[in-house]
Amino acid sequence: MTIPRSAIRVVNLGRIPYGRALQVQQHYIRQHLDSLTCPPDQRPNTLLLCEHRPVYTIGIRQAPYPTEEEERLKGLGADFFRTRRGGLITFHGPGTVTPSSIWAALRRVSAGIHCGRYITSHGLALNCNTDLTWFEHVVPCGIVGKGVTTLSRELEKEVSVSETTQPFLEAFAEQFNCTLSIN
Repeated sequence: MTIPRSAIRVVNLGRIPYGRALQVQQHYIRQHLDSLTCPPDQRPNTLLLCEHRPVYTIGIRQAPYPTEEEERLKGLGADFFRTRRGGLITFHGPGTVTPSSIWAALRRVSAGIHCGRYITSHGLALNCNTDLTWFEHVVPCGIVGKGVTTLSRELEKEVSVSETTQPFLEAFAEQFNCTLSIN
């Protein structure tokens, strides 16, 4: 018996402010929730791809991030958002494709999701050629003693978001046994 492949629409938002990306994500979550009475093959599964300007985000494990800490990080030139995803503080910015945890050696390349009502959101982040100095101002994901890396650093060559996207999508389709349609 062959299991049918789910169809997933890929929407590439390009570089977009984090707050706007959250609004778009909420639109697709509402759309999916509204379709739960439809047969599974008629539900609008969507994979959003985007890149953000510098932003620190914290998840539902909002450890000690008082207003003063938020203001300090904003003072560096980054946005700051408290989100519904799992985990502690992390950074996203130019050079990071944000579409589940991926590890390279002992340094983290990506992490963080939110699951609710059978819908996953927030997803992962692949640091392609991200400026890692942004991570020096926080303990990424609260993981003490482990660094953050990029694909460029690990592969010892420049790896851009654009050249990472297609291999990521191919691996995604294979891993999740789905067919992707790119808008």
